[in-house]
Formats: sequence, C-alpha cells, structure tokens
Amino acid sequence: MPQRKRASSQAEFLSALVRTGYIPIEIPPAITTRYFSEFCRAEYSALKSQKKSLIKLSTKFDTFTAPRPVLGRRNLALVHPLAQLGVSLLITEHRNKIRKIIGRRGNSLYRTDENIEHGRAFYGLDFRQWDILTAQLYSAYPFILKADISRFFYTAYTHSIPWAVIGKEKAKDWLAHNRKRLNAHWSTDFDSALQACQSRETFGIPVGPDTSRIIAEVLLAGVEADATFSHAVNKTRAYRLLDVTL
Repeated sequence: MPQRKRASSQAEFLSALVRTGYIPIEIPPAITTRYFSEFCRAEYSALKSQKKSLIKLSTKFDTFTAPRPVLGRRNLALVHPLAQLGVSLLITEHRNKIRKIIGRRGNSLYRTDENIEHGRAFYGLDFRQWDILTAQLYSAYPFILKADISRFFYTAYTHSIPWAVIGKEKAKDWLAHNRKRLNAHWSTDFDSALQACQSRETFGIPVGPDTSRIIAEVLLAGVEADATFSHAVNKTRAYRLLDVTL
C-alpha cells in the first residue's frame, strides 16, 4: 500500500509560498527570496502573532514590465515584503478552506495539492491538462464558448473577496445588519491584506505572485457559484485556466 504523503506544517507551507510564490518568474533569476523564506520558516510563530498588524499596514508596490510572447510588454508588480507576508500568512492559515473553494466545482486547472518537496506551496497551473481537455471539448461539441476576462487583476475589487467566499447577497446582508459578523469572517482579512499591498486601495490585486493567482481562483470560483451564472456552467463541461474559461 502506498504511503500517504505527510501534510506540511504551517511553517513549511509559508516558507514554500514565500520562496517560489512571491517574486514573478519574469524577474531575473539572480534575485531570490531564499533567505526571506528561511527566515519565515524559522520565525513562523513570531510572525503569525503579528498577522493582524501586517494586514493593517499601508505599503506601496513597485512596478516593472516584461516582454510578452506577442507584441507589447506585461505590467507586473513587486509587493512590499511585509504586505506579501501578511497575505501569505492568511493563505497558510486558511489553505484547507481555500483548497475546497477552488476545487468545489472541478472547473479550475489550478492544482491545490501541495508540492513542498519541490519548493512550492501548491502545484499550481496545469497547462498540459488544459491542452488535453481543450482537444477533448473541440472533438466532442459542435459549439464552444471561450471567454477571456480582460484586465482581471487590475480591476479586481478587494471587497468582492467576501462576496466570493460567503456569497454576495449574504455578505451585503451582513454588512447592513451584522457588520461585526462580516468583519470577523476570515475572508474579510484577505480584503484588508490586499489593500495593505497597495496603499489601502480597494481596486486591483498584484500581478505576478502565486498569492494573487490563488486569490484570483477564489474570486472566479465565487463567480461560478453565483446564482445568475452557475446554472449555465453546471449544465455543461467547463474548464478554467487563469482568466480563461471554455
């Protein structure tokens, strides 16, 4: 009988998330987060105790551009390390809930099984599976709907994270009648933590880090669960890669 893989500790998971999920791959390889990730692992308990303070910070991110495979350049952001740490601590603490949300409909090709032995918190995107599933869909159906959400990361609304997790109508009801309950919900911490990455702005999330990709998956899972859209998705086969849906 194959041995069941041991789940990583929170310190191990945070270290992997910071080491390979913080800096966009477009940054020159000479710039690393090795020492930062080792510090996060060694001092996890102390850092976790500072989580509330970290997500209330107001920091500025730095921007840069990288060549695209086609014409033009891609805008990317390098988040302040303290703000990135706040977001990463929240993902580490709530990784099981996040894993269930992303995988609850089976549409996402973002793999949330851990890959600590290769230095990654989650396996991440499975591009090869996307090619296989796309070929299957094109061979099985006479009509295919392909949608591309333009400028997704730049226009994402941080307040919509509780909407995606709790449900938009319920979140708005809590906001109007039970604000204390909404503020105490873990998804609200992500709203605050993402604001900490960008001078407390509520529009846009950083482009590049794995943490932002995870947040994007949660948001898109919320879109698929919305009553005005879920009935259409549930009636057919659908797959999602990044901000693309077939």
